[in-house]
Amino acid sequence: MNSKNNVTQVHYTSLLLIELQNIEETQRMLQDSKYRVTSLENKIALLTNYTNKFAQIIDEKQAILEVTENTVSELVQIRENEVAMFERRRSEITMSSGIVRRSKGLIGQLIPKMPDLAPQTKFAKQDNELEVSYEDIRQEFVQVRSQAKEQLGEQNPFSQIIESFAQIPEQTGNLEHVTYVIDMLANMEQNLADTNIVLFNAEQQRIELHERLLEHIDEKTEKLNEQISELGQMIADMEQQIQDHQAEIQAELENQENIHQIYEEYIDAHESTLHTHDEDIKNNILLIKMIRTLKTDFMNDFEASSRYILTPRFHFQNLSSL
Repeated sequence: MNSKNNVTQVHYTSLLLIELQNIEETQRMLQDSKYRVTSLENKIALLTNYTNKFAQIIDEKQAILEVTENTVSELVQIRENEVAMFERRRSEITMSSGIVRRSKGLIGQLIPKMPDLAPQTKFAKQDNELEVSYEDIRQEFVQVRSQAKEQLGEQNPFSQIIESFAQIPEQTGNLEHVTYVIDMLANMEQNLADTNIVLFNAEQQRIELHERLLEHIDEKTEKLNEQISELGQMIADMEQQIQDHQAEIQAELENQENIHQIYEEYIDAHESTLHTHDEDIKNNILLIKMIRTLKTDFMNDFEASSRYILTPRFHFQNLSSL
């Protein structure tokens, strides 16, 4: 009997140990899963922080790009204004050169027709040779003056000089003045040619400057676009990692539910084992009580039987009654 009880107790103890190990294992699995969830949540928070920072950097770089684009637009507008200005200046130089050359030609034709500057016979001879009359030349001077005012404007220095040229026919006999005007016209023609060269060089310098500026801006813009593209790709990669981690968290939460269910099953099984053992103990106690009662009854009967056998009188009396 004791041997059987010992075997039962050993089996019970072994069963309890197994159940407790299962419970501890599920608790450990549950804690590990919770730790993984916490770790994943921390990773998501870190990645989210980085994506926000990178997005802010992208916004800043895009703002720089926007300013750069506006700068390019302004440079283009400046260049267009410069082109218009250079074209206007070239046109003025071309017109001024034409007027100067025309004025020189008119003066060259006019001098032989001035009676106070040369003998009359010489002029008469030249008059016969020339088809243009003195009055025609004066009218042409008036046209030159009108052209200068119209094309260059009255306040333009060339217009004012041409106005002085137009007065030459009226200043007959003033050889010194005529010579001065001719020299001035020659100087003006040379100055216009020099100005045209300076203007050309200035325009070339402006073109090269704009090209360098635009090239520099293009390099900066390309670099900014590359950085924005790289940051955008990094954000996309981190967002994908966040989605993956969120999926892992969801899987861990589902795993926790399964572990928790298994844990409850182990607890229920353990409680059932304890309850069954308690019932067995109760039954054993009742059995022991019953055995003890039977033993007591047996011993009482044994003692009674012993007294009956050992008492002759009682024995014979009983025999005689048979």
